[in-house]
Amino acid sequence: MNDICFSFHLNAHMRYNICIMLSFLGSIHTWQSYIKNGQMNHV
Repeated sequence: MNDICFSFHLNAHMRYNICIMLSFLGSIHTWQSYIKNGQMNHV
């Protein structure tokens, strides 16, 4: 029973980290596209 609870907790923790990583990568992608558009506008 403890193993099941531990694995469930671990999976929830991994899902939480994956959500943070995805949002972090998404923000980086948006930031890069924003910088690229800014450079194109300056040129």
